[in-house]
Amino acid sequence: MYFESGRSGNVAGQIDIFQGTGTGERRYNIKVTYIHCSSTYRAPSGCTQYFTGLAGTITSYNFAGGQILENQHYGNCIRQNEGYCSVVYSETPITTPDPFSLSPVPAGDPATVTDNCMPLSHVTVPSQIIQHLDSPQASQSLVTYVPSMRCNKVFGSLPGTAVPGSLESERGFPFVLGFHSRSSEAGALADLGGFSLDFRQKPC
Repeated sequence: MYFESGRSGNVAGQIDIFQGTGTGERRYNIKVTYIHCSSTYRAPSGCTQYFTGLAGTITSYNFAGGQILENQHYGNCIRQNEGYCSVVYSETPITTPDPFSLSPVPAGDPATVTDNCMPLSHVTVPSQIIQHLDSPQASQSLVTYVPSMRCNKVFGSLPGTAVPGSLESERGFPFVLGFHSRSSEAGALADLGGFSLDFRQKPC
């Protein structure tokens, strides 16, 4: 996890851990690394996760724990390598846990690729339409779906398809997979595990 700490002072940030009221044993092992402002491997501003390879896997926090976290809003950034102009995303080829489980499927409806995702938990790939949605303070009330927003339990490019597929980002936009999760009131996140998506950069 990357976050900006500023260029002055000696405090990078603060980690608060809420343990609940249970009596079980808890252990933590947290490594903190300062990255110089001019470092070549410093993550761009606004990137919570940062990937530098031509291919890899992006997972939501707590995916291994099998429960999506509430009120998440962050960007998973990929360093654009020379000669590459887009990114292709697809579900990680695993069955357990489910590699894409972000929002419940309405009773009686099949699980399909869905881009009508407001106000559900969803992932986004930058596009011309979604530019004004990349901030939690942005007004989202007038937009219900965009071509590069995905929720539900199937990931792919063609909405309405029940078989998982791949989604390629538009050229000319940052290599960022955004993630937004709603709050957990009224069991909104029950039985939802988050996502695990493979990515590969595509040559120009």
